Order: sequence, then structure tokens, then C-alpha cells
Amino acid sequence: MQLYSWLATMQLNELITIRKIFVLFQMFYLVCGGKSSQFTRRLQKSHETYPDSTNDSLLIPNVTSMPKCAVLCHRADCEAFDFDSDRSTCRFLSYNSQPGKSFFINTDVESCQSLPAGNPSGVYNIKISQQLKKRVFCEMESAGGGWTVLQNRFDGSQNFNLKWDDYKNGFGTPHGEYWIGNENIHCLTSSQPYTLRIELSQVSGQQGHAEYETFTVSSEKDFYRLEISGFSGNIPDSFRTHHNSNFSTPDKDYDKRPPVHCASSFKGGWWFSTCFEAYLNGVYGAGFITSSINWKYFPTRDRVGLKTSRMMIRPHPEVSSSASVEYGDSSGGSSGSDGSSG
Repeated sequence: MQLYSWLATMQLNELITIRKIFVLFQMFYLVCGGKSSQFTRRLQKSHETYPDSTNDSLLIPNVTSMPKCAVLCHRADCEAFDFDSDRSTCRFLSYNSQPGKSFFINTDVESCQSLPAGNPSGVYNIKISQQLKKRVFCEMESAGGGWTVLQNRFDGSQNFNLKWDDYKNGFGTPHGEYWIGNENIHCLTSSQPYTLRIELSQVSGQQGHAEYETFTVSSEKDFYRLEISGFSGNIPDSFRTHHNSNFSTPDKDYDKRPPVHCASSFKGGWWFSTCFEAYLNGVYGAGFITSSINWKYFPTRDRVGLKTSRMMIRPHPEVSSSASVEYGDSSGGSSGSDGSSG
């Protein structure tokens, strides 16, 4: 009951507002194990300190993981947090430089999938490898949540007609149009098995999705070669012909259709085969032209420019012992000048 003793020793003029009392009560409720859905309000930038703490922060004991610390911080509407795994403590910052305006929380988590159920979709710092962390968008609502977004197209604000190094390192912003980077995709998918989910929508509002139980991208030395298998979804499997294809960009031609340079012809980076049946990094808003964002047979054979596309991955909950059907190499097919293979 240290908080009660602390309150009793305070002078009356120190409790000058009802707001301070309310904030202190909520902090006491949080530290003592309360389960309120909104633990504290943001404090205006000042020298106010939380009880039983130092350095203008609130220290919460017995927090066993970084995701739990992130959830507590989010629910408390804190400015940022630090998690100490050795001491099992979670420390909140005590002030916000823009009270009522900034809702950013500094969340370091192992992966999007490690976030507890009910956590909001948003930007988090996830571990790409032992040496690298990256800010990504975690989709927590669609198809069970826990997805790391690799690609997002919805308004044409980001140019996707970029070079090899741009696609290697990533571009755009996680909140907006975005490519996470081929090197990051390789690091993630080479560490454990991942499922790929692709979500699409037409200008008409029609929506569709495709999932691939296995999704892997090799290293740069292997030209970020794509491997996919185990299709399911409510749209045709137009991506299957890209299995075992190298990544190409307008300045690097590694496709399977010499002398045509698919990436240069269709203005974007992709796993071009001979050249494509699915192409999600094309020109936004291009209507019926072949360089648009499109997915063959969704909804028809025509190359209808898509309104939105999103690619995201999630680790397998456990390694499956069942065999998956691997797609064969598509290099034997012929491709017309419009990018289709038949």
C-alpha cells in the first residue's frame, strides 16, 4: 500500500485538479493488476512523475514478454516503452510531446504473429533477423490476423517502376503504399515456413484472395527466386506460373523470356516468368493496359487494372508433416506480347 502512504503525505495544494487524482488512481489500478480497457490518460509534457518510479516513467513488474509490454503500453496510451527481459519489467514514458494528437507507440515485437489476439493493426518493429529489426505493418484483423504486410497498393501514390536496389531494400512507408524489400522477405522466409496471402479488389468493388501454404524467396545470389505451393482461395491460381522465377527489375533482367525484358516493358519489379499471368507491381490506375496491376482471370481473362492489392505473410503455427504439391517450372510455356502465357 505504498501508493496510499505516498498520497497521504502529499500537501493539499499538490492535488490541484481532479485529473491528477484520476490519473493516479488509474495507475494504481494498472500496477496492482487491474483489467481496465483504458488504464491511464496521456500526461501533458511536464515534470510530473509516476509514483514509485524514476526518470519520469512508470515501471510495471512481472511482465514476461515484449508483446505483453506492447499491449499494456497501447492500452495505457503511453508514449513509448522499454522491456527488460532480465528483470521482467515494462517501463512506460510519462509524457507526450503532443497530447491528444500523437498515438504512436514504440513497439518492438518478435513478429506480427506474436502479438496477442485483439491487438490493433498498425506499424510495429519486428525482428527480421538476429541483427535486424524493421518497421512493418501488422494486419491483425484479416483471416485470423498476425500477418506481416510485404506489399500494399491502393492509391498510386508510390512509384513502383524502380531499380534493383530499391526493391532489394524496400521503399514506401508501412502506413501507405509499400514494398518491404526483397532482402527482408528472404530473411523472413528462410528462417521458418511461411504462408502467403494475397488480397485483391476491383474498381467495381469485387474482392478476391489467394493463399499459398508455402512461400519462400531465395537470396540475392539466387536472384530472389520465388517458390510457392499449396494454393487455396476464391480466385484462379494465376500466380502458379511464377513458381521458380527470378526477380527482375527495369535495370536487371533475369526473366525466362529472352530477348524480351519483361520488367522494362511492363514498368516494375516482379517475379517475371514469360512474362506474367499475375503482376501486382504494375502501373496503378492503368485500366486495361497490360502494364497495370492485374491478376489473370480475376474477374475475366482481360487485363483489368486492380484497385487494390496486398501481399502478406504469416509463419506456420506448426510445421506440417503432410506433403504439399509443388508447382512445376513454367519456362516451357509460351507467352504472348501481352504478358500472358496462354
